Amino acid sequence: VDSPPSCETYVTYTAQSPNFLSLTNISDIFDLSPLSIARASNIKSVEKKVIPGQVLLVPVTCGCTTNHNFVNISYNIKLGDSYFYLATTSYENLTNSKKLEDLNPGVSPFLLPGGVRIVVPLF
Repeated sequence: VDSPPSCETYVTYTAQSPNFLSLTNISDIFDLSPLSIARASNIKSVEKKVIPGQVLLVPVTCGCTTNHNFVNISYNIKLGDSYFYLATTSYENLTNSKKLEDLNPGVSPFLLPGGVRIVVPLF
């Protein structure tokens, strides 16, 4: 089976308080290393805190179909997460809660179990 063509690209992500001011926390939601975001964003050290509102470049491998470009990444649910929170806050509207539900049919959208790995589609 042929897989869709792919390309290396970036998404922009704006650092936000309180949970997303370290490259480690930001890289966790994108399933990447902090170093990859630091390099793409021209940050000298992965230990350096970023400031609220700082725009970062996050490297991703994009899949392409006839009409759409997308990235599917893995994310470990944390206690208290909801699809709405993930879509609007953690991923800054790079996804939406309906797509999260559609791609994770075995996970109840009403009670997300901590520690379960889900697919997050970015588009």
